[in-house]
Amino acid sequence: MRKPNLSPLQLALQKAALPGVWSRGVSLAKDGTFYLEAVSAAEILLRYHKPPVSPKITLWPEEADWHCDCGDRNDPCVHSIASFLAYRDDKTKKPDAPSLKGGVALQLEYRFFPQAGYLYFDRFLVGGKKPERLHNSSLVSLVGGMQTGRTEGPAPIAGKEDFAVDHVLGGSYQNPLDRYTLTRLLAALQGCPRVLYGDEPVEISAQTVTPQAKVSDEANGVRLDWHADGSVSQLFKNGAALCGRTLKAVREPALTSKERASFRLYSPGEFHEFASEILPSLESKLVIHVNTKRLPKVAHHEPRIVLHLQAENGRRLSAYAQLFYGRPSVAEVQGEKLVPIDDAVIPERDPATEEKLRKKLHLELQLQVGRQSVFEDESALLFVSKVKEWECTGNGLSAFTVQGDLSPDFNWDQNDFRLSFHLPDSAGAVDPAKVLDAWKENRSFVPLDGGGWAALPHDWLLKYADRVEALLSARGESAEAQSLPSYLVPDLAQLCEEEGVAVPERIKALCARLLGIEALPRAPLPSDLKASLRPYQRKGVEWLLFLREAGMGALLADDMGLGKTLQSIACIQGRTLIVCPTSVLQSWADQIAEFRPSLKVTMYHGGGRLLGDGVVLTSYGILRIDQDKLASEHWDMVILDETQVIKNPESQIARAAHRLKGNFRVALSGTPVENRLDDLWSQFQFLNPGLLWKRSEFLQRFGEAMKSGNPRKIEKLRSRIRPFLLRRKKTDVAPELPPRTEVVLHCDLSEEETAVYRSILVSSRQEVLEKLDAGSSVFAALEMLLRLRQACCHPSLVPGSGVEAAFGSAKLMLLMESLEESLDLGHRALIFSQWTSLLDLVELRLKEKSITFSRLDGSTRNRDQVVSAFQKDDGPQTMLLSLKAGGVGITLTAADHIYILDPWWNPAAEDQAADRAHRIGQQNPVFIHRLVARSSVEDKILQLQKRKRSLADAVLSQADAAAELTKDDLLLLLKDL
Repeated sequence: MRKPNLSPLQLALQKAALPGVWSRGVSLAKDGTFYLEAVSAAEILLRYHKPPVSPKITLWPEEADWHCDCGDRNDPCVHSIASFLAYRDDKTKKPDAPSLKGGVALQLEYRFFPQAGYLYFDRFLVGGKKPERLHNSSLVSLVGGMQTGRTEGPAPIAGKEDFAVDHVLGGSYQNPLDRYTLTRLLAALQGCPRVLYGDEPVEISAQTVTPQAKVSDEANGVRLDWHADGSVSQLFKNGAALCGRTLKAVREPALTSKERASFRLYSPGEFHEFASEILPSLESKLVIHVNTKRLPKVAHHEPRIVLHLQAENGRRLSAYAQLFYGRPSVAEVQGEKLVPIDDAVIPERDPATEEKLRKKLHLELQLQVGRQSVFEDESALLFVSKVKEWECTGNGLSAFTVQGDLSPDFNWDQNDFRLSFHLPDSAGAVDPAKVLDAWKENRSFVPLDGGGWAALPHDWLLKYADRVEALLSARGESAEAQSLPSYLVPDLAQLCEEEGVAVPERIKALCARLLGIEALPRAPLPSDLKASLRPYQRKGVEWLLFLREAGMGALLADDMGLGKTLQSIACIQGRTLIVCPTSVLQSWADQIAEFRPSLKVTMYHGGGRLLGDGVVLTSYGILRIDQDKLASEHWDMVILDETQVIKNPESQIARAAHRLKGNFRVALSGTPVENRLDDLWSQFQFLNPGLLWKRSEFLQRFGEAMKSGNPRKIEKLRSRIRPFLLRRKKTDVAPELPPRTEVVLHCDLSEEETAVYRSILVSSRQEVLEKLDAGSSVFAALEMLLRLRQACCHPSLVPGSGVEAAFGSAKLMLLMESLEESLDLGHRALIFSQWTSLLDLVELRLKEKSITFSRLDGSTRNRDQVVSAFQKDDGPQTMLLSLKAGGVGITLTAADHIYILDPWWNPAAEDQAADRAHRIGQQNPVFIHRLVARSSVEDKILQLQKRKRSLADAVLSQADAAAELTKDDLLLLLKDL
């Protein structure tokens, strides 16, 4: 064959090649071995022998183009230039020509042959004396062995396609090849010139053979069967086909098991399904020859959803979705079947679009095809608002329409308000409660009383709904039955101002005083008040009387010891119920007798209790027991002392307190909030029900804010309760040398303690009295009094009682309760006792509670260091002191609370103990707490202190006390025990 014109190719190579690459190509053409594998007028195929992988170079002279599969980034590469020059200069060899080393070049040859319906395969090394079969050998191992000398003979000419085939085979193979391996093998051999079928060359094509099917008539219907491709000479079972002199892979159609089962005979009753569903599905995967005219005509029609909406009684809506083909409809999808409406026309089934429509129906309307859904009231209205873009039939659209937007009408009426919602240009109105209920349920529409629907005034409700709902809730279910509580009038006034509704001047003045903008009027004090009020106490009374006049409850939350009891007593005008802890019942009675002696006091406590006129004193325990009776009374004034007792709104005591009825309600507490917001809500629910909304709403509004510290929310709560809460700290109202306040804390002895106390009394009292009457020494009486006082503090102090130190005495429990409250408020305390053994017991309790303390008694050697450490800002929270060691000569102004565990005969000794803190340098009011066992010798000691102060010396030394105490004094103590 005459060589083609190489000049255009040469010029193109020279122009494109880098100088250095061209030079290396010239050298390689002289020294390298190039084999000519195939040549034609259009294409020249060469191989550069370079083990292990010999690059394949293709030259296209007419197109002046080239390609080398070496992968070099230079284009043209060295191989392209060298192979061209070798061919031009006739230096190429035939594959079977002798090599430079005297042998011949070996090449891989691939042979296919048929056997038992399968296509078999072999590969050989050719070029030597006899072809050598490579069946279980790896080309990689073979080439590597020849290069290293482990295997004799020259390395074969192996290109990338040869190694690709080796990779597919995995070094070895077993005939017949499976479909997957054969398909990959044919792909690797594409373009390889050394492939034979039998003894003849064969081409490997990238095209695949697709199986075909046919539909043909039979006596009882039509049959779907496989059909052979006319271009196929032979079809092999393992996925290959011989088409003339070309081998092709057979593409296995991705048929489902259902589609494979569809190759069968179809009766006339199945023609619709076969023509509209089965055939279209198969035609997307196979070539199908239809050789019948029996099947109905299949036309393209779009599937669509139609909604049938039917209104029932104006409040119910049924919705039924159907899936049709065509417009007008030619078929309906029912379940999985396509049911024709017109037998003459069959739509081609489109499952993908059907599924898309079903998903859209579910996502947008939450409906399913062929299943009825029912909606009521606003849910029906909202549903109808969503179907505007859908095709609908029935009367549902016209029945569920919005007639317009509601408008609010808000008016002031005396101390109340009138609110209504109506449609524009309509006399009809909607109940405000229905509107607010709809708003709280996140609905957008409300049914009209006369039928139809209206849209809520969203912007107005967003701004005012919470406040209006609170006003309506506080007023009661029926506006005619109840009026708005006076404590919510400020809320109403603010709402009216924002809405542009005029507010009466008297209401404006009331709000200004409540908010502290204007000063409170000076109120006259009761004429029978026997007390000189401090300035802040006078202001507290005026504040209470102002709220009383306004009909609003008050929470007096002054710091402990600022006279909350006195201020509330000064406000008593009519029949009053006072509820307090049992421990302070007597204290209340004493203070009323001292400050308002003209008031009649009834102690509603104990057995045989009867309600009286005037002031009725009772405990929280009695309130819980007799709540029905106490709630049935209407009081002029109700005072709850220490209202943290009702902090849990679920407790029986809190519920009982909320039931009490009174014109004026007062709560007294130094710690209105202890742990949770419920503490505050429950107290205000007693004072001003509804001011802080319902409990769940209150916690929803402010619960998270208190945890996260949201300042805006917290300030909103403060402003809400500020008009009804007065809180002053001792440091704010008494900047001069702080006052000294004395408090008696009563405790009730337990049964075990009472038993020890009574045993001492019964065993000794009569004998002691007889000895005193006979003129004997008073030492026996003093001994008995000492044991009784020890029993009042802790039975283990009494010799021979058998009670252990861990026993929880009533007095120590009361001490720890009051002490922890003081420490929580930032105070520090001194704890005094005559007995160091009692201080030992207190020390154990302090350690259990992790309360820091120091101690000063007769055994203390470093008194100055102990005092100095306590006086520091970061000193211990408490100090334990005995009378002799700590009663005189030291300054302990770091503490402002003093606890006296056992009353002493001589009040002067108590004064000296209190003066350790109440002296120059003290910045805080000082509180002296005397812990006294109720109805015991300690109560008698307090009475005796008023009559004969020198009696207190008996606690220091029995001998000294005996010298000062008279027989009459001791008889007075012992006779009524």
